[in-house]
Amino acid sequence: MNAKACFSISITRSAGTRTCTWTSGLRGTKRQDVKHRFVGHGNRDSRADTDEYDLTLGFRGRILDTIGYNTYVRYYRHDTVTIGDTYVSESLIQDAIDHGRYNLENPLSTDPGHLAAIRDTGVRQIYDRVTDHKTARIVFDGSAFALGGGNAKWAVGAAYTHEEKQNVYEYRDAHDRSHEAADVLGSGGEAEYSGTRQRWSAFTEVSLPVLHDWDLVLAGRLDEHDDVGTSFSHQITSRYRLHKALTLRGSWNRASRAPDLSLLYRQPAIYHPYVCDTRTFTGDREDCPRRQVEFELGGNPNLKPDSTESFNLGAVMSWGPFSLSADWFRLELSDLPTLSPLPAQDIIDLEAAGQLPSGAEVIRSGGRIERIRAPSRASTWENDIAGFNVQGTADWKNDWADVFFAAYWLHQTEDTVTSGGKRIPHTYPRNRV
Repeated sequence: MNAKACFSISITRSAGTRTCTWTSGLRGTKRQDVKHRFVGHGNRDSRADTDEYDLTLGFRGRILDTIGYNTYVRYYRHDTVTIGDTYVSESLIQDAIDHGRYNLENPLSTDPGHLAAIRDTGVRQIYDRVTDHKTARIVFDGSAFALGGGNAKWAVGAAYTHEEKQNVYEYRDAHDRSHEAADVLGSGGEAEYSGTRQRWSAFTEVSLPVLHDWDLVLAGRLDEHDDVGTSFSHQITSRYRLHKALTLRGSWNRASRAPDLSLLYRQPAIYHPYVCDTRTFTGDREDCPRRQVEFELGGNPNLKPDSTESFNLGAVMSWGPFSLSADWFRLELSDLPTLSPLPAQDIIDLEAAGQLPSGAEVIRSGGRIERIRAPSRASTWENDIAGFNVQGTADWKNDWADVFFAAYWLHQTEDTVTSGGKRIPHTYPRNRV
């Protein structure tokens, strides 16, 4: 038995990223007809500190000179803390306006009382994004029985992964008092979440040289998650060399993948998109007056792994430095989780057509849209894609240079998206070159 050890480490750190963006407008029930920009509070000023660690320790070698092994443990962590100033507390600024401390007509006033109100109503955002991965993996490989094109090759392995993610906000004013995100103007629609996942995996692959010119590969993988259950994937690929310059190929694959932790544990969030009320406006969409409305959506802890099935048939021709490949493909995706498969505008359009999906809601006051609610949980959708992919390359090598050219053409014949059995209208590029 012989073995080789390997160890790698990667640590990065960056700091001091500064950005300035727009200040916020006033919300609230007392002055819904007042639009105000808090320019006196100053431009938004953010500073980000990022720490990233990637540590790997592994061994590889052979057992009895017939079976190879490769094993490693890895730790990865990414932590970004962003501190943003020039947010405004809605409750504090409303109180300052009501008691005359804040000059609503002149936010750039230099009056000492007004400047004190600016200082007292400002809020600092502390935004912490963390990704933490721990992985242990081992793989064995070797050769087996002989076939028409040579010996079969195999590999089997197992892995364990612990994943943790969090997206946490904290808001504090000049007196170090904490504020809820709903009380902070201009805080955006980002929602908090925090979650962990453990995954146990087993996988195998077999390469079968059935004939001298025909290769067949079979692969499978089983993943057991502690939060969303079991997912299974398998694949069959085949290559047949019809001629030394022409190879036919094809594949079939079925797979499933666990939803991201943010989709499971995301807390309800409020967005403010601009929309056109197509129930009351029937003219040209370009002429529609748009206004901001509240758009509410959140996560769903009951989501399960998605499902994907793909087919591919094609051929590759090569002669000298030139090669040309053409493939037909079809991809069927189902049970795909997303925070909102329906944008706010699509929900309004479906309401106007009398096809509002279950769980979606358009709340009106006096005929005007005040709030839109996406289904109270993250929804699932389906996407069917089909088309052709053509690629040509040329590669010349000589004593003074390696010259490589490539051209690609993707033509989509289908791209259909549905949610809850209803087709979602959308546009997509039929050709990519």
